[in-house]
Amino acid sequence: MAKVVAPSAIEPKPKAGEGTRRVHLDQATVATLQTPTRKQGSWLYLDDEIPGFCCQVTYQGTKTFRLRYRKLVAGERKPRWFSVRIGKWQTGTAAKAMPDKQKVGITAAKAREKAAELRRQLDQGANPALELRAREAELARAEAGALTGRQAFHKYLAAIRSRRSPMKDSSIAKVEDAFEVHILPLLGERQVGGLTQRDVRELAETTAKGRKRRGRKIGGPIAANRVVAHFSAFLTWCTKQEPPLIASNVARLIDRGEVLEKEHARERYLTREEWAALMRDLDERPYIATRGSRFAATKTVRLDKPQLRTLVSCEAIRISLLTGARKGEVYRMRWADIDLDARWWIKPRTTTKGAKVHEVALPKVAVEALQRVRAAHADPIWVFPGKERMEKLARGEKPKANEGTHIKDVHELWGKIRESLGIPDVRQHDLRHTAASVLISNGASLYDVGAQLGHQQAQTTMRYAHLLKESKHKLASVMDAFASESSAGEENEGR
Repeated sequence: MAKVVAPSAIEPKPKAGEGTRRVHLDQATVATLQTPTRKQGSWLYLDDEIPGFCCQVTYQGTKTFRLRYRKLVAGERKPRWFSVRIGKWQTGTAAKAMPDKQKVGITAAKAREKAAELRRQLDQGANPALELRAREAELARAEAGALTGRQAFHKYLAAIRSRRSPMKDSSIAKVEDAFEVHILPLLGERQVGGLTQRDVRELAETTAKGRKRRGRKIGGPIAANRVVAHFSAFLTWCTKQEPPLIASNVARLIDRGEVLEKEHARERYLTREEWAALMRDLDERPYIATRGSRFAATKTVRLDKPQLRTLVSCEAIRISLLTGARKGEVYRMRWADIDLDARWWIKPRTTTKGAKVHEVALPKVAVEALQRVRAAHADPIWVFPGKERMEKLARGEKPKANEGTHIKDVHELWGKIRESLGIPDVRQHDLRHTAASVLISNGASLYDVGAQLGHQQAQTTMRYAHLLKESKHKLASVMDAFASESSAGEENEGR
């Protein structure tokens, strides 16, 4: 067994669990180095000639040559320990017998030569460990940058689904759609490391032109803004990987004012007449059905009982208008979240955009609508059950909790309503804007409106500030009327 001696001042301190032994590290000596037990972990054998040159032996029998040294790094006050891995020991016979591609080991003689060369570099002021790390990092970046856009996107998709605060399914669907429809067809086979500002500009211009896909028009100036935003988020993620897939987010370097079209906040509110017409339509539509066949003309008939699916969808639209809630929040409304007696709706954090609990005071007309829905079906969970659950309810069966879910959309029905009322430019989200305008025009403050609609930022509510000004002008006109009446009264008294 090799003689045990205390390490000198220039030799590295052994790690916890290591023994420290000084020997002459040649091929014969390394072959006879003893192996520590599993409990002992590993032993460090130091060479008796080259400072810092050592062989680390693990309890599994692996023998690895290293050069360990202490050096001061610029900007730091104390010297730091470094270790350069030279290679795993292998007998000369075994190395010769292996094909060149499989040679992963090194003989003691070769290791001594490399250690001596590293010591010379150290004496000349170099830091081999840091330089090696820099070369490895550069190689890793090159390999990462060689990923295609499609390969990197699949990694990105997995990341946003598995992170601590995963992106919502609806948001992930928008990301996937932007990439599959616009980004990957153009940049999917390009290496992410080679993407430039010109690629981002080309993506924006191509998307903004628009085209037809499967019979429908896609793209346009607004779509280009969304696509570039999704692409920029992806590139930011690429810069934060280890190693980074790209050096910087090139989407942030473009002149967006030149490349993208400026968006203006859409302002469309239902007039009082349109509001009344919509309410009448929602009342009547569940009772209206069309009958006909290829042998008889189609005719419209009025039913004695409402059609369940149509009633549920109509009342979902009504609740959206009366509460100003987002349509996704309305669709996912549960009976457990509602107190009809107290007229409160407590949205759980899982359904709100800001992932916070939001309490909404329900108008009496909204409570009446919810009572109609409850009387129409007996679903114990969802206020607006989806097709699968409603079919069971229609057959008199009670669906289990895991059978089906809530309604997903009322797009088709809303299209028919818009057409019949002559309001083709009104989106479902405009019902939310209409609710805000009604509140403000009747004296509510911007703070009150933001609280009712569940805005997370005051800036979001500021889009309705002009409506507040109009409301204040109405109050000013009340003062004008009062002043005029007072002046007229004084003149009459004077006569």
